Amino acid sequence: AVAASSFMQSSVFLHILVAGCFVHACLSASVYYIRTQPYGSRDGSSWDNAGNLDLLRTFTGYSNNSGTVIYIRADEGSYYTPSTINLSGGGSVGNRLRIQGVDVNMQPAFATFNGTRHAFIPPADPEVVTNVTGWGGEKLFDLRCSSVEFSYLRFNDHGLVFAFYTSGIRDILFDHIDVFNVKSFIDQESGMNITDITIQHVTGLGYSKKFIRFQGYSHNFLLDDVVANSARQAYDNFSGGFVLDENAYGGIVRNCWFLNGHDTQNDNPSAYWNADGFSSERGNHDVHFINCLSSGWTDGGHDHKGENMTFCNCVSWDNKRNYRLWGRSTVFSNSSSYFPRNRGGCCGQTHVFLADYARLTMQGGTLQHNGTVTRGVYLEDYSVLTLAGVVEQYAQGARADGYPYMVNTAQLTKTNATRGDDIPYCAMQIPSDSSSSLTAMTSSSSTSASVLSSSMSTSTTISITSASSTLSTTDVATLSSSSSSPSLSSSSSSLSSSSSSLSSSSSSGASA
Repeated sequence: AVAASSFMQSSVFLHILVAGCFVHACLSASVYYIRTQPYGSRDGSSWDNAGNLDLLRTFTGYSNNSGTVIYIRADEGSYYTPSTINLSGGGSVGNRLRIQGVDVNMQPAFATFNGTRHAFIPPADPEVVTNVTGWGGEKLFDLRCSSVEFSYLRFNDHGLVFAFYTSGIRDILFDHIDVFNVKSFIDQESGMNITDITIQHVTGLGYSKKFIRFQGYSHNFLLDDVVANSARQAYDNFSGGFVLDENAYGGIVRNCWFLNGHDTQNDNPSAYWNADGFSSERGNHDVHFINCLSSGWTDGGHDHKGENMTFCNCVSWDNKRNYRLWGRSTVFSNSSSYFPRNRGGCCGQTHVFLADYARLTMQGGTLQHNGTVTRGVYLEDYSVLTLAGVVEQYAQGARADGYPYMVNTAQLTKTNATRGDDIPYCAMQIPSDSSSSLTAMTSSSSTSASVLSSSMSTSTTISITSASSTLSTTDVATLSSSSSSPSLSSSSSSLSSSSSSLSSSSSSGASA
């Protein structure tokens, strides 16, 4: 009976291939298996009849909104992917197409995809800049379908890993993804709209452009536990961690760390060097940052022109301008700035920069630095800054007032105040994988960002805690106030420059 069943399934598969039809398994959800080499009938019906990566496109085309699952074998070697894989068949809300790495026992395990980008060896010193001019790398996935889940996948040496080139895509989950040495992880075509996107439990080491970018009118996104270290891959003009462009709006960014992005304006010491950890443009709005950290960027830790931005329990340090803000409705709750540093290019270092007409209310938190070159705040025409209950700590030669810069029309107000826990979103807990129902926001997830052990070069301490006390100092980071140069350490570190799990691999694996 088993043999007959296998024969019938193989016959159906071959019949469909000949007919050119993508209605295989229309009757119910299907499960397919992929290995580094094809086996048996190659119809994907079992490990013994597995297809290879060439058949991933075919298997996704059979999904028919039925909750199809495609398992990719992770414990037999890597998959060499020199060309783009187009995915056009998805699932439906509640019945996603799932593409997951597993071992032979069906336990989650990272399936590895190796691309064509120039090999990268992360420097031991996190201040060392790597010139990636001409490094190339292919676009891996061209995603043109909705309701897809990608989990337990590792991507080494690619250009752009996931590209969205079709408007209207929705309900996508990226879960447990490792990324090493890429140009960008997720990006989309200008003007395209994607919605209901969840990106969670992602680590990245080495990227030269935008790690994650949303634009068009894309909205309803959740980032949770994303940690990405650009590792100063430079001369791609220029790297950014989480980037919003055009009119993207409406999202939660929680427990996310973006580190060490570098721009030199082609080695021009008098130009303004860019590269921001988190950024938004004037058409962006209603984005909420919770328990986030940005460090080591040659421009802003946060550089936001968008409106209605809130920051809850966030930390920015060791960037030229830890917070660079342009919007008129920005609110901080218990968010802090430590030890700004200018690594090159024009213009001074500061905790908070407000452009013309910008408005910021900062409730709670700390501004801390040493030395005489850092300005506590830099306020341009008609900007308004309110520091309510903010602790200012300036030592070792710093002016007691923080050496502020203010034009005559700017306003700076300092008051004693409450902690600001009543700010919307600051006390809110968002469930993981909630991109399809961000309005529900009722349960709690306490997963914290893992830290890159090689991310910082110096040694200062702080502690990041959530308003609901769900994150401990061992879950996130510690920072001492004894040095002018901060560094990260964590007992839960999951990624380092020497990590074998994300080391640059030879491109001799199975080919797609």
